[in-house]
Amino acid sequence: MSMTPPTLLESRFLANYLPLFRPHGPGLQFPPRLLQHGSCESSLLAKMIRRSILAILIPLLFHVAVYCAAQEKEVQPATEQQLTIPKSTEFEIAAGIRLPDKGVVWILDGAPERPESVRVFHNNAKFNRHTGENLIGGLVMGPLNKCTSTVDLPGAAAKVRIHSHSPVILVRRTPEEEEEMESTANGNALSRHLALVRLPVDHDHRVVNSFSTWVGKTSRHENLVGFSTEEIEGGNWVKLTPREPLLDGEYALVQLPDDKKLFESVVYDFGVGDASQSPTKSSRAHR
Repeated sequence: MSMTPPTLLESRFLANYLPLFRPHGPGLQFPPRLLQHGSCESSLLAKMIRRSILAILIPLLFHVAVYCAAQEKEVQPATEQQLTIPKSTEFEIAAGIRLPDKGVVWILDGAPERPESVRVFHNNAKFNRHTGENLIGGLVMGPLNKCTSTVDLPGAAAKVRIHSHSPVILVRRTPEEEEEMESTANGNALSRHLALVRLPVDHDHRVVNSFSTWVGKTSRHENLVGFSTEEIEGGNWVKLTPREPLLDGEYALVQLPDDKKLFESVVYDFGVGDASQSPTKSSRAHR
């Protein structure tokens, strides 16, 4: 009985059911129960199906790889800088607590009648390209796939924990920052702004920012927490007060670039409440 070559639709249908087949010798072949042994027509059919599958998958994989590479090229970390810490004066931030002469970020924690100062250390965030997810999404959605990536902090919880839900955050303004602000005003430097970000927990890491790229447009997303600012100690320090009580969870203070295609890798992370109470959720909600 003669056999006609399969149509493209038939080839795609068979490609969706490739797990039903297994390799028999070199290359992809159907098991003997589906093809007559020694049939030239069956051998021709198998070859045509293999070629049709490759003709579909190879251009699609190439498109996804190029698309994700374009996103990685656009999303870049902001330039890191070394900070010079000036000495503080005898200015008191609470009864018996003076501004420290070292460190950049401190938090006034505890009850109002018994406050204590807690130093927050910087941490380095890493860019996560989510290559596997983007490739799978490209195979399913093709050019309509939205490529995603995240800026992650290792660990599900910060080492520094505070218990006050209405803390006072103190940020030292360094000479480099002052110079950068003057340069920004003249259009000669990267424009940034101080931001307090709530970090969703995704298994063993925390998500600072997420990026999405769709039809050539890249945008950055983060969970911002509103706060009021006040300059103290002659403008050498900035006092931040959250507008609403902070929920238990993970947070970070970061200098966010105004350019939505950039991110800052140096953050000052801390947690509110017990680390075991931090909810674990997927970063997809963050995107």
